[in-house]
Amino acid sequence: MKTKPLSALSVRTANCLSWLGLHRREDILRAVKDRTLHPSNPKARNFGKKSLAEVRAWLGLKPELNERDIHRIRARVACGLRREGLTLAGIGRVLRISKEKARQHVCKGERLEREEKT
Repeated sequence: MKTKPLSALSVRTANCLSWLGLHRREDILRAVKDRTLHPSNPKARNFGKKSLAEVRAWLGLKPELNERDIHRIRARVACGLRREGLTLAGIGRVLRISKEKARQHVCKGERLEREEKT
């Protein structure tokens, strides 16, 4: 299998990788999986969310879901469960959250659906 060269990445991302001493694909993959190559790592200066997404795409990995995406997915699931007739307590048990949090997710899911229709 032919590997993609580092030159396929943006200059910023390639510079960040070289500053961290990551030159081989295997090293970069290991660093991503170990989360040493992550925007939250203070040693990875100028390496943000976009750079991480770019590296993950370059490695052929699936994009990482962020907290906002996870909350939106949970809201849609909660809204769907509510439509199927589950109570808030039942939704809470399925999603392993409190009844109040289930209510918040259902409200958010309904709001997201209304926004999509407009």
